[in-house]
Amino acid sequence: MSRLTGRPSALIIDDSQFICKILAKSLLDYGFRMIAIAGSCEEAEAHLATFAPDLITLDLVLPDGNGFDLFNHLHTEWPEAHIVVVSNLRHQEQYEKAKSVGAHGFIGKPFEEQQLKDLILELDIGK
Repeated sequence: MSRLTGRPSALIIDDSQFICKILAKSLLDYGFRMIAIAGSCEEAEAHLATFAPDLITLDLVLPDGNGFDLFNHLHTEWPEAHIVVVSNLRHQEQYEKAKSVGAHGFIGKPFEEQQLKDLILELDIGK
């Protein structure tokens, strides 16, 4: 949890502005303070140079890289962050791979806001 506000912070990594808006609204409604939204691996790296979020939502298909490659970097550099994969790739193999590399959760697009809130509650971050 952020020491500055007592509320957790989040980084949303997704190239869909629509998905980013839904995630941001849901997280803000649930008590997060939103720090950053990144539409690419490069933007994510730039944001992570200045802060360490409590939650990272990660799309697997990004314009400048593979989400699984970025996941490995995020998991190594920010081991305390909860990383949740949010992706259109809803195949069982993608879900299994996300779990095997250490993802804290997997949400397929499209998703219900309640799915995200339930996962945050399960991870014990937020309210």
